[in-house]
Amino acid sequence: MRAGLIVGPHDPTGRFTYWPHRVARGGDVLVPGPAWRPVQLVDVRDLAAWIVTAAEERLSGPFNATGPATMGAVLDAARRASGSTARAVEVDDAFLTGQGVGEWMELPLWIDPSNDDWRHFMEVDATRATAAGLTFRPLDETVAGALAEAANNCATCGNAFRTSNDIRDNVVYPILIASHLDPAQVQNFNVQRDVVLNPGSPIIEHGAVVSLDYPYNFKLNGITCCPPRLSPILQNLTVRAQAQARQEE
Repeated sequence: MRAGLIVGPHDPTGRFTYWPHRVARGGDVLVPGPAWRPVQLVDVRDLAAWIVTAAEERLSGPFNATGPATMGAVLDAARRASGSTARAVEVDDAFLTGQGVGEWMELPLWIDPSNDDWRHFMEVDATRATAAGLTFRPLDETVAGALAEAANNCATCGNAFRTSNDIRDNVVYPILIASHLDPAQVQNFNVQRDVVLNPGSPIIEHGAVVSLDYPYNFKLNGITCCPPRLSPILQNLTVRAQAQARQEE
């Protein structure tokens, strides 16, 4: 099973979730045009249901599990789901490339068509999967799920620019949980706001810097082959970590 971009509730990546939350904030929204630009995605609920069905029916072979949409359809669904009057300001690929905008993660759903390695990334043939029972819910439902249930996890969704001094409401909290680290063990937790993230760059970006220390315990095995024999030694190491979150206008 080759899943495309998996989206919907509890998506912490912002690769799709950014758009519903950005549209919900209203105003002018910079969008990679044109509106008919093809994108592909699959709601996690549809994908999970089909995987169970495929297992029960013992399906085999490669399946491209993703569904068709357009950039304009995503924005329209976001407006309907949020009640926003946001206005799309379309820019072309040449403008984005000229401004040094990063594909996919910096500007979600955008792939530069001049990128020979990735330009067909969202033009995958999924007919084999749909013929085997994969279905797609209305895009409005997927967008609504992202708005309602991804807000507390998405670190790049505008209104979820989470730089609270409470670690439980900070962008690093879900990262710690996903890494199987105990937030209660964090030491020297610090948040700096309105920091210049790229000093020296002609395009200045402001944001927040979150830093913390985390204690790490590990054991060094002793030497048993020859004298003097050494017993295992328990070592303590404090790891310094830092995360940056760019402020969105």
